[in-house]
Amino acid sequence: MNASRDIWRFGLPLLLAVIVLVIALAGTLAGEFDDTEADPSGEYQVSNVNIDRVDVRLAESHPVQVYVEIAGYLPDPCWNAQEPVVEQDGPRFEIEIVAERKADEVCPQVIEDYETVVELGTVDPGDYVVSVNGVEQEFEVH
Repeated sequence: MNASRDIWRFGLPLLLAVIVLVIALAGTLAGEFDDTEADPSGEYQVSNVNIDRVDVRLAESHPVQVYVEIAGYLPDPCWNAQEPVVEQDGPRFEIEIVAERKADEVCPQVIEDYETVVELGTVDPGDYVVSVNGVEQEFEVH
């Protein structure tokens, strides 16, 4: 009898703590895409891809070719990343990568890795900054 009473006394609070932790973690991960917007028709949700890493690679060529390796994630496999949009303003490159999904689509709650390489082309010698959805990386071309 004492063993079953101990399970209820210690096991139940532990189970409740685990449930609260799982709910809090799910809310945190869902909050990563808080900037999600619906398109005007309401058919799709649109949001920026979450970016973890931005690496600039310079090809040993003349003139120098610049490539940006980008890694991040989507909150689930139903999100489809669109082609990156690149804009240059002087020494600053802005890359925006958005994803969309059907608003009513049911999907497993599993994070989906995202990786791509964006070619910036040839650039003159100088100091530059590339920003991918707000994640910045400085680089220099000699």
